[in-house]
Amino acid sequence: MNRIHKLAIPVLLLMCVSLSGASAQSIAIKAEGGGDLPGSIYVGETFTVLITEDGSHVGAGTNVIFTLPQVGGTHIYVLTDDNGRARYKPPRTGTLGIKAMGGIVTVAEATVDVAYRPKTTPYTGGGGGGGGGGYYPPATPTVIATAAPTAPPGATPGVTPVVTPVKVVKTPVEVKTSAPTPKPPKKGIPGFTSVFAIAGLLAALYLVLRRRE
Repeated sequence: MNRIHKLAIPVLLLMCVSLSGASAQSIAIKAEGGGDLPGSIYVGETFTVLITEDGSHVGAGTNVIFTLPQVGGTHIYVLTDDNGRARYKPPRTGTLGIKAMGGIVTVAEATVDVAYRPKTTPYTGGGGGGGGGGYYPPATPTVIATAAPTAPPGATPGVTPVVTPVKVVKTPVEVKTSAPTPKPPKKGIPGFTSVFAIAGLLAALYLVLRRRE
């Protein structure tokens, strides 16, 4: 009996993996209208995804995880409504990771870039047709031309004065210094060292002779 249980456990695990793979292939993350996800969305604006299975939206309760940024960001868990839609409002820029979960298994995932919406100038419409409001395209910077400086009186127009650099040559000045006068060495008493040595030898010889006596 124990042997049958040991064989049954791997078979059940293989069945779970097969079912998860089948679910991952049939479930997809789409845009709110059912088309492909946009290339980018905007900060602070609600973003809606549609979770489909075999082409039809799922029911309520499918867990969708939004992670911003995709790597190392905070996970926000949102359950789909009755129409299979989940909504998220990104608070910052980055790459948004989206995962549809089947229990604890990821069955579908996608990424979308989050950016700031370009600034535009609103207008209220007008003209003969009586249209509604909208946005002007971003304003083009205006280039203001400035007048060229006026030449001073007496100067030739269009001629730039040339300044010739003057090279300053510094002549070295020789400074004569008087050399110190050498002092003659002090002379000692001539032959003093020799006399002192002879006297020492005689004294030593006298002491030796005296001891012999």
